[in-house]
Amino acid sequence: QDEPPQVVLYSDRSYKKFDQVFISYGPKSNADLLLLYGFALDRNPFNSVSVVFGANQQDPLYNEKKNFAESNGRQIANEAFPLYADRFPDEMLQYLRMLCMNK
Repeated sequence: QDEPPQVVLYSDRSYKKFDQVFISYGPKSNADLLLLYGFALDRNPFNSVSVVFGANQQDPLYNEKKNFAESNGRQIANEAFPLYADRFPDEMLQYLRMLCMNK
């Protein structure tokens, strides 16, 4: 009746006595992990900030850049990329190179 709170875990396989059991918290940023579970990871692959870039409509090459971006599945006005503490996504660098092109 007045049972203490419990944590129940279900596994996808059987474990032997003293086997190490791992728990997945899922794809969460350090902010989520800290807020929900009280810890953060040094090298969390899901810890990123979204950065948005876009071309200036006054750019003389705007139409060419727009056509190129759209032919590669990108937007020209506002394209978002994840930014990590230890690396830049290749797709973001390629997009920025395209935005910086001039005659």
